[in-house]
Amino acid sequence: MGPQIPDCDSETNLAEFWLDKCPEPDTPLLEGSELAAFNRSVTDLCASVVDILTLPESFAAQELKPIIESISHPTPKFRFFADGNRVSEEDIQALKDQLALDDLTDDNPVTYGLVVRRTSLRRFPADTPVFDDDTVQILDRMQESAFFPGQGLAVLHRSADQHWLFVRSYNYCGWVHRRSVAACTRQDIGAYRHPDQALVVTGAKAFTNYNPENPQTSEVQLDMGAHLPEADENTLPPTLHGQHRCASRVALLPTISWKGTLALEPALIALHQDVRRGPLPLTRRNVLTQAFKFLGERYGWGHSGNSRDCTGFVSEIFRSCGAIMPRNSGQQGDAEYGINVRFDKDTSNEEKLAAIRQALPGDLLYLPGHVLILLGEHRGEPYVIHDLSTAFIEHRDGRLSEAQINGVVVTPLLSLHATEEESYLDRLTSIKRIAAP
Repeated sequence: MGPQIPDCDSETNLAEFWLDKCPEPDTPLLEGSELAAFNRSVTDLCASVVDILTLPESFAAQELKPIIESISHPTPKFRFFADGNRVSEEDIQALKDQLALDDLTDDNPVTYGLVVRRTSLRRFPADTPVFDDDTVQILDRMQESAFFPGQGLAVLHRSADQHWLFVRSYNYCGWVHRRSVAACTRQDIGAYRHPDQALVVTGAKAFTNYNPENPQTSEVQLDMGAHLPEADENTLPPTLHGQHRCASRVALLPTISWKGTLALEPALIALHQDVRRGPLPLTRRNVLTQAFKFLGERYGWGHSGNSRDCTGFVSEIFRSCGAIMPRNSGQQGDAEYGINVRFDKDTSNEEKLAAIRQALPGDLLYLPGHVLILLGEHRGEPYVIHDLSTAFIEHRDGRLSEAQINGVVVTPLLSLHATEEESYLDRLTSIKRIAAP
C-alpha cells in the first residue's frame, strides 16, 4: 500500500467499510415513476439541461450566435500552449475565425448525430490545448467535457473548416470533431435512447470485444453510465464476427457508414465486463459501490486524459443508476432538484458541521467549483470520496501542506482546505440529497 493521506488507511479505502456504517443501504432513494419525475424536474429546474428532441427545427443567427459565444470565448487563463509559447492576440483571432459566425443565416437548421467513440467537447473547434501556466499543465482551458458512445447530440453549427460540429447535448454545448459523430435524424435519436431493452455500463470502463472484421466496433471504450440498446437475440446468428455470442451480450453500437451517416452495428460485450440490463437501483449501497470503482483513477479536468473531473465522477455514478444531472458543480449545487440544505455567509461552521452530521452516505456536498460524496463518520469526523486536483491538507499539528492529489481519493473532510485561508467547511454552500422532496 502506497503513502496515505493523513487519517486514511486501508480500511477507509474500502466501500464495505462505509457500507457497514450506512443506515438502510438498500432502500431505494428513487424508483420507477419517482425516478422519471426526478429527471423531469432536473430538466424543468435547470436551464442548462434540455431535451434535445424538443429543440426548434432551426435557429436564427441572433439566437444561435450568443449560444456559441457563451462557450467559445477566451478567458484570462488562456495564456500558454503546451510548448510554453504564449497565446497571442493573433492566436485568439485564428480560433475566433474558425467559429464561422459570419456564416450564420436567418435560418440555421438543427440536425442530429450519435457519438460513435469517446470524444472531447472543446471550447473552440481545435485540438490545441491551452494552459494558464507554462510549467504546470493540468487544466486544459480548451477542454469542456466528453461524450461517450451512444450519446445523442443536436448539431447547431459547423466550423469554418467543416471539421468540427457545434453541438448541444442534454446538459452541455461545445465543439466535437466531426469524425466522432454519425449523422442521423431526430427520430433516430428518439428510437436509440428508448429501446425495448438497454445495456448500461456500470463499471468505470468497459470495452466491446475485439472484432477483426469491423474496427468501428472493436474494443470500443464504454464509460460508466453509457446506455446502449441491446440487440434482439432473435434477429442474430449464433456467431458474430467469428465469435459465438453465448458468453457475451450484444449491443447496437452507432457507427459511421461509408455515406457518413448512422449505421447501427451489433457489438459483443463479454459477460465479464461490468455491464447490465437496465440501470442499477438508486440506493446508497450502489452510489457508494459505484464511487469506489473509480478509486485511484487520475483526475482529468473536463474529462481530459481519458478520465473525468469531480462533477463527471458524480454525474456518471448517478447516471448508472438512471438519474441525470447538470454538467458543472455550480449548476448542480445551485439547482433546486432533490432535497437541499443551503448555507450562506452568515452560517457558522458549527451549523454546517451539525447539518453534515444529519446527512446520510451518498449525499452530495458542494462548494464553489467542487462536489464531494459523503461516506459517513469515522473517529468523530465526516469522510468523503471525491475527484480533485490539488488541496491543502491540515495535519494534526495544525500545519498546512499543499498536496497534488490528481485523482479519486477518500479523505476526511475537516482537514481539507481550498486555500491557505479557507477550509472546505468554510466554503461549503450546500448539501444535496438525490431523492424525492
